[in-house]
Amino acid sequence: MVYRKNKLDEILNIFENLNEKIKITVEKPVQTKLKFLDFEIYTDQEKGSMEIKSYIKDTVPMHFSDCAPKNMKKGLLVGELVRSQG
Repeated sequence: MVYRKNKLDEILNIFENLNEKIKITVEKPVQTKLKFLDFEIYTDQEKGSMEIKSYIKDTVPMHFSDCAPKNMKKGLLVGELVRSQG
């Protein structure tokens, strides 16, 4: 989403009021880099363009004895294996 800097709080407030069960978070760029899903989007100042790189995010390990559906555990494992292949 593209927004004006001074409107971020207003936009966030609108989304948070849509449903109290949904928690909205905002990721702000740090030194021209923004982490989004499995990517890092950054601005190349010399080229004057935006670039995308793969990004491996920190994950929270799930122990297989945890109370979660088997298909969820399998999906998490497969996802981590795919990400590790880069």
